[in-house]
Amino acid sequence: MATLVGIDWPVNSVGVLPDADPTRPGYLLPRNGDQSLAEAALVNAKTILENYRIQHEIKKRHKNFYRPFAPLEAPTRSGNPRRIEALQEIEDLILQSDWYGARAAALDLITIGLEGHRYLQTYERTLLRTIATIAYAGWAAYASLFVFKPGGFPAARQSPVISATIFAVLASFWGLFLSEQAPWTYYLYVTFPCYFWQRFLSQILPLLKISTVNVSRRDAWATISRVCLVSAALISMVVAYTHRSIWSIGFLMIGVVWPVFWSSEERVHVAGSRWLWMASCIITAIFPLLSVDKTETLSSILLGGTGMLLTGAFMIKQVARSASRSLLSCSFIVVTMIVTASSVRCLQAKTGLPLLNQISGWIVLSVSSLFPFLSRVEHSIPMSKSLMYFLGFGPCFIILSISVEGMFYVAYSMTLLCWIEVESLLRNAQRSKPENAQVYRFQADDLRIVLFFLFFVQVGFFGTGNVASISSFYLSPVYRLIPIFNPFYMSALLLFKIIAPYIILSVVFATLTYQLHLPRFALFLNALMITDG
Repeated sequence: MATLVGIDWPVNSVGVLPDADPTRPGYLLPRNGDQSLAEAALVNAKTILENYRIQHEIKKRHKNFYRPFAPLEAPTRSGNPRRIEALQEIEDLILQSDWYGARAAALDLITIGLEGHRYLQTYERTLLRTIATIAYAGWAAYASLFVFKPGGFPAARQSPVISATIFAVLASFWGLFLSEQAPWTYYLYVTFPCYFWQRFLSQILPLLKISTVNVSRRDAWATISRVCLVSAALISMVVAYTHRSIWSIGFLMIGVVWPVFWSSEERVHVAGSRWLWMASCIITAIFPLLSVDKTETLSSILLGGTGMLLTGAFMIKQVARSASRSLLSCSFIVVTMIVTASSVRCLQAKTGLPLLNQISGWIVLSVSSLFPFLSRVEHSIPMSKSLMYFLGFGPCFIILSISVEGMFYVAYSMTLLCWIEVESLLRNAQRSKPENAQVYRFQADDLRIVLFFLFFVQVGFFGTGNVASISSFYLSPVYRLIPIFNPFYMSALLLFKIIAPYIILSVVFATLTYQLHLPRFALFLNALMITDG
């Protein structure tokens, strides 16, 4: 715009003039023709290089062992940096009336200048990534002490050698950051990994003396293989952020591949639940593969509500004591389907949202969502509590859905409910009598359960068939409750819709911990061990 108007360029501009590229049509038609375009391209290159030079001088002045950007700072025969010679070459081409060559050379210099900008902006990325990786490993190591440490094991004394070594490392980094005038956050970045590793190394040495006596080579290799599998699973979840088909592969792995490795005794104990688990995983695996772009589809919304009713009816037969309350929750779902269908038709017809629909929608959504928290019912089986929360948040995934989110909610919740049943049956097949729930003893299966939990945490957000659950951010469903644009209240409703699956997951995880006869936070502590806390 500055070139088009004919005014001075902004001082901190790093934009690229489209007309700098001589191989593409531009937007400017100056009086002097190509000469003005070549001169504008030269000015563009100078502004970018000047911004680069300022950042380069700051880095050079403050950073120890600074390595400059070679394509721009490499010395030439005259002793000047390469960027100075490149500007002089462009000016010479303009003096020779080689407008095309000047623009091409300016574009090349602009490209290199932007690469230099990126080089300086990410100059400390390797250091910060290394510190973050060491901190993550330190946290996992430190948290593992609370998982693997035998009960009643005396607290280890602080090792002067380890403490002095860690303190020397911390002091060295602090001195380096002080000399480079680094931000104060850098001091915190390096403090946490030093603390974690100091605590871990001080307490692990006495444990190693015991474990080296009792652990066989076979057990050691088994531990190493489990660590590799856990690392591969965590890396796969990270890759799935950009390749969401991996979520579907994950469901096939836990629903189809994992049961293959069950023993014959475990298969007998699981029996029919195995097929329900497999079917629910396969159905849920479909949703991450669906299209990113969604349009408002009333039939899909009502189909999701129907799925909630059928699931509720199937589960109510097994929950006799709280059947009346479950039927009440089902009635909320029916009312929500009726109100949503009417609201969608009115909004699509551009006739506005009827006041009765708005009031009814708010009442049903509020009452049904609060009902599981306020209801004081004695659950006959642990599964009934999960069912109550599932039905309670069902209206949320009807009135605030634009397409298949309701069906995803049903499939996701059914998978979680089947997960409780399968894990409980498998654990019962592995032990002859219940264990003491007050003392936690780590089992290898606990690590797998935690990985499943982390997988479900990710799928709860990324599993609705899009990059980042963008269907959760469409505003059209919110207009069924708030017909006038209001960013604050609309955002609150959308966030509520995002949080709802995690409430179901939390209830299921707590129920699973109870079913496995474990202390309350045993599995959660395992989850913290392999995450970044």
